[in-house]
Amino acid sequence: MNPLVSIIVPTYNRCAFLGETMDSILVQQYSNWECIIVDDGSTDYTKELVDFYCSKDERIKYFKRPDSLTNGANNCRNYGFAMSIGDYINWFDDDDVMLPDFLSERTPYMNQGVEVLICSFFPVDPLLSRKAAVSLKKSFSLFRSYALYELKLVTNSVLFNRKIFKDKILFVPGLKYGDETELFLRIFYREPEPSHIIINKPLFLYRQHDASKTKQNEKPDPAFRFSVMYVALQNLSRGIERKDTELINFYYKKLVSMFFRSLDTRQMSNSVHVLGELVPLVRRINFALSLELLFWGRIFIFIGKGSYKIEKRLKHFFD
Repeated sequence: MNPLVSIIVPTYNRCAFLGETMDSILVQQYSNWECIIVDDGSTDYTKELVDFYCSKDERIKYFKRPDSLTNGANNCRNYGFAMSIGDYINWFDDDDVMLPDFLSERTPYMNQGVEVLICSFFPVDPLLSRKAAVSLKKSFSLFRSYALYELKLVTNSVLFNRKIFKDKILFVPGLKYGDETELFLRIFYREPEPSHIIINKPLFLYRQHDASKTKQNEKPDPAFRFSVMYVALQNLSRGIERKDTELINFYYKKLVSMFFRSLDTRQMSNSVHVLGELVPLVRRINFALSLELLFWGRIFIFIGKGSYKIEKRLKHFFD
């Protein structure tokens, strides 16, 4: 049994790198795959490049994002999924490179029907100079390890059994950053957890450059901060549902910090949003703290700045 793997690659004006990605797919030791390229409206010669690869191998298929969908990688990923027929799904970025055993190393587990197959990777610079491989530890709780940043994953890291997405929302279209984090955490958060295997062996090169999301995430722009808040609020709620004090404390502190950092950078809409979502969550576990958060939060939003002393007091409430 050799399950069909759908490799889904959203792309936009990445001809400088897309050819390397395609070449790395073509030399996979495991041959039962299809590659779905979804063009997000490129204005360079992406179509001509992909047409060339399509002519070389019928397993490669080119699609243009329908005009009915808004632009963005998430809609392209979701559309690619709809166009795919594979038993397993691996979303892959258009500037990264698979090593030849990217798929074959996980074949035995695919044949067993494992739902989530995770591998390590090499972070590299734009010229593909290798850095040290990311080390992945075996995990008792997949969700918890990922939520607490103990398990480092990127979009390419996970090969999914298609069945796991039945009746599930895929990537959230409006989310600008952390889109794979939101999806992965939502899929991992279930009882019982998905069957999974972690292969602590680097199977792809993960390119990092100034135009990548990894670098953009280091900048405190409003869209990035909102996306981080969105995921953090979900995880605080999950921590409360599971009565997990470590998760609660971790994400409560993170959200309080983001409230004050948004004030510092004059991102008032983010401050208002996180306060409005955080107070009801905190009320579920500590009514008095929720009142204090609401009181100080409204004052600081009104005056347009925070207080280090009050921030410290609020953040360390559960210590």
